[in-house]
Amino acid sequence: MLELLRDNKNSQHELALLWQTDFEFENSIEQALSAGKHNEFHYLAKQLNLNEAQVRIDVIRTIKKSIPEDIKLLETTIHSLLGC
Repeated sequence: MLELLRDNKNSQHELALLWQTDFEFENSIEQALSAGKHNEFHYLAKQLNLNEAQVRIDVIRTIKKSIPEDIKLLETTIHSLLGC
């Protein structure tokens, strides 16, 4: 999910407004991704001094809103894999 955020400047801007920060996302996203699987949101939340669960929810919600076609394709793929 952070890969999508890294590539989407509009989403970064929207999150900065939501979190009321002038935080520089680019370097921190790269460092969060380097933190390893399942540690990326923890790292980013720590850098922002925010709750990890809230950071995860906000990032997912923002990305989902910014690229609905890709998310819809992903949902369709998951549903077909699950037999829904």
